[in-house]
Amino acid sequence: NSAWNYLGIAMTYQVQGKIQEAIDNYTRSIELNRDVPHKSVGAYKNRASCYKQVDNFKLAEADYLQLIRLDEQFFQEEKSPKTLSQLLEAYHAIGNFYRDHNLFESALENYNKIIESCANVSPNLLTFEILQKRISAHVQVGKICQDWKKDRKTFDVALDNYNHAINLLEAI
Repeated sequence: NSAWNYLGIAMTYQVQGKIQEAIDNYTRSIELNRDVPHKSVGAYKNRASCYKQVDNFKLAEADYLQLIRLDEQFFQEEKSPKTLSQLLEAYHAIGNFYRDHNLFESALENYNKIIESCANVSPNLLTFEILQKRISAHVQVGKICQDWKKDRKTFDVALDNYNHAINLLEAI
């Protein structure tokens, strides 16, 4: 499939630091997968990363949001540990993106989506990898709350999230 070829070429360019060439090839891969958009999730995620590298905030955010839309749709169609993991990874990626740009409320919103998603799914979908993503989300919420606002309520939220992470680790 030529879309996969463009994806591979783009990844090679990205590793080599040829970011514009990588973006062009990710774009071509996405275009070739128009009829099966869920096959473009890797291209959207990696292209967002490239846009982030060249400080193109708007296009990076747009790709992360499209990635989430595709992963949410794919998870609704096929509820499996793999599709849940991909969705959580998308929430984590945009959460990190917002955190790195000091948009802490948006970051918290996405990390909390990870926590809520894990709490609201069937136990048979909760693999070790998914529990790790949930623990990581609790830690990220804790870090942001600890560093962002220096008030008692926010410190309590941070402490609560650290305790959730510890309890999940102990349960594994």
